[in-house]
Formats: sequence, C-alpha cells, structure tokens
Amino acid sequence: MKDTYKHSSMNISFYLLFISLVLTTMNIPKLSTGILMLMFISIVLKGLIVKSFNEAFLLRIIFLSLFVATYFSIMAYYEYTDIASSIKYTVCIVGMYAIGFAVGKRSKPLWPYGTLWIMLAPVIGSVLFSFCVSIKC
Repeated sequence: MKDTYKHSSMNISFYLLFISLVLTTMNIPKLSTGILMLMFISIVLKGLIVKSFNEAFLLRIIFLSLFVATYFSIMAYYEYTDIASSIKYTVCIVGMYAIGFAVGKRSKPLWPYGTLWIMLAPVIGSVLFSFCVSIKC
C-alpha cells in the first residue's frame, strides 16, 4: 500500500510540473512569471527539506544569481530595463536553472517520469502560444 501512495504522489508532482512548464512557456504576462516563481520556491524548499542539493549546486546557483543580478543591474542603470523587470528576469533565469537541475535528476526514460517527457512541456507551451497568437486568443 505504501508503494501505491508513493506512485500517486509522484504522478501528481509530475503532472503539476508538466502543466506548470506548459503555462510558463505560453508566456501569459503575469501568470507565467508567477507560476515560474512558485515552481522555483517549491523546488528550493523541497531541496532544503529533503537535502537533495549538494554544495556544488548551491555554489552554482549563487554564482549564477550574482552574475545575472549584476548584468540586469547594469541594464537597469543604463535604462535598457527597469528595476522590476531586472528582478523578474533574474528570478526567471535562476528559477529555470533550478527547475532544469530538478528535472535532470529524473533518469527514468519511460512515461511518465522521464526527462524526455518533461522537456516536451516547453515545446507544447511554445506551440500553444504560437497557435493562440495566430488565431488571436
């Protein structure tokens, strides 16, 4: 009975991740960014609770965050973007890196837990976005 519970919780987390990635890549103005931030926060919290992050990953996240924050601060200083967009882009880039790391830990090739199936979510989201733009949703 314990295996059934674990299997169903893995199904729910897989489908939530899949739907979240599809909605994120559909580029819905406020919804996509909000979902991405929620996914990033949930992955970080889960990683801290389960302690699945190693020091090398945390060091990479810190360096990536510093680089992206510096880059977008310079962009905001020269008025190419505003401060709010700089913060949003920084969180989006670091969040997508963390999501990619979490997805990469799944090494099963079969449906529904394989990395291939998760990587199809951005493709589906992009196709849906272009379809909605072409018919003016």
